[in-house]
Amino acid sequence: GEEPELRVLDDQFQKLLRHCKHAINLSFNSEVVRQYLNKYFVTVIGLFLLARPLRLGMNDMDSYSADQIAGYFTSTWRNMEAMASAIQDLFELTNRIGRLSGLASRVKGLMNNLEARPPVLEKQILAACSSNHPAKYKKGGDLVFEHVSVYKPDGSLLVKDLNFSVKRRQRVLVTGPNGCGKSSLF
Repeated sequence: GEEPELRVLDDQFQKLLRHCKHAINLSFNSEVVRQYLNKYFVTVIGLFLLARPLRLGMNDMDSYSADQIAGYFTSTWRNMEAMASAIQDLFELTNRIGRLSGLASRVKGLMNNLEARPPVLEKQILAACSSNHPAKYKKGGDLVFEHVSVYKPDGSLLVKDLNFSVKRRQRVLVTGPNGCGKSSLF
């Protein structure tokens, strides 16, 4: 490709790499916190909530039978597992929102670039429209070019006043060196 296109692609690729690195770092940090909360914090809180009332004899726990204590332990532990699961779900939602936010940010950037981009070859298009042979689209069976000029994206004229036609089902091979306008032709 041409140098300007190469620079644009290179810049966009570098932005994409920076975004990927940032997303990976956020995901890693989030996973570390999630694992910590799930494995240690919830366990410590759960044991504290279970052991404290038993150890201090709170809520008349002194009078509980072994079956009642086991029931209290089981129900409290289930509640703690449910809380741990809910916290895990919250972190998973946070990860998903982060990914969606990254995608939305990327789409917004692309849309802004499209809106801010000046029209390509604006002068050449205006000149062609006001010439003796303005661009026209005619529906038909053949592909016909009459008085067509072909420009590179930087505005350099490649071919001036091109005339040719291609019949339906006819095959055409367009050859030439790099940058001569083969792709720009179509």
